[in-house]
Amino acid sequence: MTEITKVKDDIQHLNNQLISYYSSFQRLSEEYLKIRTNSQEINIKQKREDIRDATSNGSLVWKVENFTQKWNDARSGRQISIESPLFYSSPTGYKMCARLHMYGDADAHGTHMSMFLVLLKGEYDAILTWPFNFRVTFCLFDQTGQGYHIVDSFDPDTTSPSV
Repeated sequence: MTEITKVKDDIQHLNNQLISYYSSFQRLSEEYLKIRTNSQEINIKQKREDIRDATSNGSLVWKVENFTQKWNDARSGRQISIESPLFYSSPTGYKMCARLHMYGDADAHGTHMSMFLVLLKGEYDAILTWPFNFRVTFCLFDQTGQGYHIVDSFDPDTTSPSV
């Protein structure tokens, strides 16, 4: 085999590899576009669900479904907390949810339920006043019909290191 023939064979081999790499690149590009499109569709769907579930008047009515099962899950440690649907303080306000530790949190563990207001990153954060410093009222409505409702209001601790 002459030197020229060897070079021609090497060129042909490299050309075949290049075609194979290009084909793989095309296939991966198409897969990436499909994944990106699916991801965008999922994000849009999630935003629609967030908007559908969210109220924007600063109020949340949250009925905890399957209470007994969730209570048992909390007691066993399988799921220590659950979160409410999203809601907003106003149409362009703070985005938040409630978090319920059914079997208590920290010092209340095993003796009381613990409820928290969770501030979430929202699209209007840049125009809102920080830190959040508005009175919050929780109302726990007795479902037994005996009227043992619990209502408690508090002002946030703006110096709290909670994140």
